[in-house]
Amino acid sequence: MFPQNNHTLVSKSALRSWRSLLWIACALVTASVHAQLTVNNAVPVTAIDPAGGATISYQNPNWSTSFTNYTGEVFSAVTAATMGTTPGANVLNFETANGFPAATQSLTSSGTAFSASNTIAPFAIANALATINTSTGYSIGVQYATFNSHNNILGVPNATPGVFLVHDRTANDTMTSGTQGLVAGEAFGTDPGGTLLTFGRNLSQFGVVLNANSLGTTDVIALFDSNGVLMAKYTIGIAVGHPLYFGVKSPTSLIRSVWVGQSTATNGLILDDVAFVPAPAPGQAPIDFTFNGSAGLTGWSHTSSATLTTNPTYLAITANNSWDSKIYRGISLQAGTYTLTGTGSGSNIVQISTSLSNSPYVQLNLGQASGWRTDSTTFTAPGGTLYLMVKVNGATGTANIEFLDISATPTTPYTINTTALQTQKNTLSLVRGMDSTWNSSVVLGSAYFTELKSWGCNVVRLQLHPVTYAGSQAFWTAWPNYLSGTIQNIQQAQAAGLKVVIDLHEMPLIESGGANPWTDPALGNQFALVWQSIAQAVVSNNLTSAVWGYELLNEPIDTAQLPNVPRQWLPMAKNLVNTIRTIDPNTWIIYDVGPGGDFGGFTNLTPLPDASSRIIYSAHFYNPESFCLQGIPNTGYPQGAHYSSTTTNLATYLAPADTFQAAWPVPIYIGEFSVARWSPIPDSKNWLTDIVALLEARGWSWCYFAWEEYNAWDLNRDSSFTPTNPPAYLPDTNRTDRGTVIYNALQKNNSP
Repeated sequence: MFPQNNHTLVSKSALRSWRSLLWIACALVTASVHAQLTVNNAVPVTAIDPAGGATISYQNPNWSTSFTNYTGEVFSAVTAATMGTTPGANVLNFETANGFPAATQSLTSSGTAFSASNTIAPFAIANALATINTSTGYSIGVQYATFNSHNNILGVPNATPGVFLVHDRTANDTMTSGTQGLVAGEAFGTDPGGTLLTFGRNLSQFGVVLNANSLGTTDVIALFDSNGVLMAKYTIGIAVGHPLYFGVKSPTSLIRSVWVGQSTATNGLILDDVAFVPAPAPGQAPIDFTFNGSAGLTGWSHTSSATLTTNPTYLAITANNSWDSKIYRGISLQAGTYTLTGTGSGSNIVQISTSLSNSPYVQLNLGQASGWRTDSTTFTAPGGTLYLMVKVNGATGTANIEFLDISATPTTPYTINTTALQTQKNTLSLVRGMDSTWNSSVVLGSAYFTELKSWGCNVVRLQLHPVTYAGSQAFWTAWPNYLSGTIQNIQQAQAAGLKVVIDLHEMPLIESGGANPWTDPALGNQFALVWQSIAQAVVSNNLTSAVWGYELLNEPIDTAQLPNVPRQWLPMAKNLVNTIRTIDPNTWIIYDVGPGGDFGGFTNLTPLPDASSRIIYSAHFYNPESFCLQGIPNTGYPQGAHYSSTTTNLATYLAPADTFQAAWPVPIYIGEFSVARWSPIPDSKNWLTDIVALLEARGWSWCYFAWEEYNAWDLNRDSSFTPTNPPAYLPDTNRTDRGTVIYNALQKNNSP
């Protein structure tokens, strides 16, 4: 179920906004080795060092254990000379000698901030830099509300697909006096530091010239893809006065963000120059369509029923009693896979079709009554001329559109071994049990697990709420104690004779200002480190036999992307599988298909790549929702909805999972199902009887939600509608009808 705090039920949507962005404190292991970029299970790629390497002390920890490129991408090194002569290369010079103002000067917010001296295709940075006056100089800190918001854009829209975000995490990216460059700050430190460069389009090449202010620190370059997943991390030590050039080339152009910083709080790393080559844009140019003023309509036509109103940052399309009020244009795409991204509001729907009259085969809903919605969808183009349309979704109303982007989506095919899937599925034990409660002390106590065992459970789904536990503490400050308590819970469950599902019940990232964590480049890395530490703790404490499965994330959902699964979730989950497998190659991993606990994510899903062929696919069951929830989360008055269906009716909700399992021999696990205790009697008993029968008939493992958690689900309290002052527990000898259904079902665990 959705996360709960101190047994107080809150809405799903209210729990999606996390506060205060955190990055990660990593322990670095020092060794004197040749500089390497570690990707794809420790495939080394030599970095180019114009200083000769004689005075440079390199450190290269074994980052491959955590930061594996989930697509199997192998990067290659690129020299400065090659980068400088590559068509389409862009270079930013951060040195004051090349035109960037010194610390005592004011950064201009109009005109060009970088000189043409010693640069290739320099940027025009008009109206792009926000300055912060600090004790040591000026910081670069351009903040964005949404992708390509047209408020602060580095680079020329529709022309140079350049850097559009230079993000100072803690206002410590300062210009040094003299002729040096941009000081990058700390890497993955106790407080967010360093410089994050996010690009307007994926890159085929990236290079940076680094210098040092101080000796003895470890410098870090991290490469992210468009989903914020950390693909690779490069660590070095640079001697003062000896610049290092680092360059890589990505054959399928996966690089989208680059983070540069240090392993300590010392601001000793300097960015002299940044160079990059954008990925080739598929189809006709421009591939990015911005609707800022009348110029944004160049190349577009509209139907006679559409009234167009141009604005400085968006276009308004108003329908005049016609369902065909739209703007449209032809586009030319080569055959391949693409991602359509846009920002809009109002009654907005974006379509791609082979003709203006044919039904669309791509549709993107950007409709939102208030505020702006950014979303994307992936599609396969047949090649040739297509039609891109933005239309009002209705005969009346207005569709507002800010921008549209069509970019190539790299794909890496992999072979699914159905024989291995079936073989592994046959080895998995069937489990029946309950979800645990969560309390502020973390450790639940031996008696809690003993009681679950007495009911017949052979598994407990252990809810992890590390962000809630951290409270006002920094995440990584609170995490060691929380992880220690989690290990104690697993040990106590094992002693009681229970297997454990380790359920990461909330996203492990705290966001500031209500920001959407799904769009934060730090999320993938934070996920990877959390699961790395969990898996290491399980293995080091010899608890792999006690763990039935690692559940990567409970109910992955982004309300801005509904009804779709968050587009970041599948690639992020693939990366997490690789992260866990480098530590624990055999324990099963549980993938919640989403969105939320729904079954929609099973549609068109293929099994995730896993060398062990040990992934369980999971969803939750609260259907019909009006009956099961009985007004939750708004518990002001029960809806009193009745259950008058049959197992045949309930089975329709399971159909996507049935279809998926018919195609692929993989295990399915229902991690939650429940009905509010104040639902009409005997409807709740009948519903529980029916859903258990359906799960048993399919051979699916399951957990009832939940044991001694929020009182609505409690099997030992009566049906009185008292959500804030629940009735006392009934003795086990007089358990409720609902409790009797679950108790009897759990006795199958004891059958021979």
